[in-house]
Amino acid sequence: MSEGHSRLLSLHERYSLARRLCGSPPNVSMIVAYPSASSLPSITFLEKRILELQEHFPTLDTRVDDERTIKPRITIRDQLWSPSDILGDGTYEPVEQDEEEQITRLLNTERRDAASEDFDFETEPLWKVTRYVHPTKPDSATAYISMVTDHVLIDGRGLLLLVSALLADDISALPYEKRENVRALENTIDVKPSIRYLLPIVFEKLLLPKLPAFIQNYFHTTPCWPGKEFRGVRSQVDSATSILFLPSDLVSSVKSTAKAHGVKTLHPIIEAAYAAAIWTVWRYTISPFKFIAATPRSERDPSLGHAYCTGNYVSENRITLDLHATDDFWIIAQRIANDLNDPNVRRNDRMAIGMISFIPDGLVVSDKPDPHKPTKWEEFLLEDTSDDKPFEESISVSNVGYARLPPRATDMVWAQTSSRLGPPLAINAVGHEGGMRLTTLFREGTVVIEEEVKEMERVVKDIMEKIARGQQNMTLGVLAKK
Repeated sequence: MSEGHSRLLSLHERYSLARRLCGSPPNVSMIVAYPSASSLPSITFLEKRILELQEHFPTLDTRVDDERTIKPRITIRDQLWSPSDILGDGTYEPVEQDEEEQITRLLNTERRDAASEDFDFETEPLWKVTRYVHPTKPDSATAYISMVTDHVLIDGRGLLLLVSALLADDISALPYEKRENVRALENTIDVKPSIRYLLPIVFEKLLLPKLPAFIQNYFHTTPCWPGKEFRGVRSQVDSATSILFLPSDLVSSVKSTAKAHGVKTLHPIIEAAYAAAIWTVWRYTISPFKFIAATPRSERDPSLGHAYCTGNYVSENRITLDLHATDDFWIIAQRIANDLNDPNVRRNDRMAIGMISFIPDGLVVSDKPDPHKPTKWEEFLLEDTSDDKPFEESISVSNVGYARLPPRATDMVWAQTSSRLGPPLAINAVGHEGGMRLTTLFREGTVVIEEEVKEMERVVKDIMEKIARGQQNMTLGVLAKK
């Protein structure tokens, strides 16, 4: 097969594959709500559109070959996926009078079904679409369309673009891509770590553990929240989801107030609000309260040969905050905004992706093969996130931005799968005409429990309302008071 039809996985694609092989499938999903079944795009429309999308974006018509080797490849199939392979149609289990809980349950169901360890890369598509209607009141109850994809195929921003294309009335203006012309992130943007970036990591990860304990103690660094002690075993707890709905009028007021404080975009406000809320709920669990937030940021740029919606084009910003009761919310938000806008910081953010290339490689040879460790990539990831290791990040806040709702749609949320390989909390945000939807991903009982997550979300919304009202005293200690 020619190189145009088969290529090695990119760094991020290989990392996503390794996560699945480790037993933590990195699925990315989006659900769009409609007033009723009659408002949904018809099955005929979706079948036609599924074929059209594969013609526009050939990466949608792919499989992963040699997935348990050191050279996994993504390969374009000889024929398009049939709509019947992609499209499902069914009913949902109703949760009466609770739209938020209904969407939450659908998200959990979709991601659980897609997380099967029996997934066959050769025979199953990397993306699925499903229509859901009420089992007894299809003409009056909310209906839904979901899309679930494997992270090998797409990133969060790409998912938003793909769902928008799936549900748009007309996609004739979208490009027709050729597989051989689509370029990977690391082939278009410099992600190679500098020596200055690399040396501290090499020292901490490779050299320091080999030194005597009394020398290691000299170089001891304070772990970020949640610290070294947590409730349960990472691999033996269930992935859970909660959704915070912020109405559009509240979001508009927050944006206006933020601009008056020198914060031009909403993301730093979201990240600062979660920092304050996490400090409020868990401030007594660790001291000093070191907080590390990660922000995946889109590097997708069609002018560089990047795909319109498929592929993984992200870098990751990380910021460290030492939180105290006297810290001012606006100072925290401004610092986050400045960090995200600093071009020197962005260069470092890209190097974090380049570090993936330094993961040890090779097949794992053992008398008792572990199906979760076919190569040294999976072995490294599982060792680096074992239960005796502290978390390296407190939270990840992934914001795909603002998008107009598809025709006739009333709401939209998205989420990834909470993973033992990630931080204890992750936020997936999307904005649209109805406001902002903030999905919290966590693993019940590892570090947090649902009751605490709900309290965190209450604090976040309370902070947003205080911002909208123009409250003057915005120290963390004051924000923590009910």
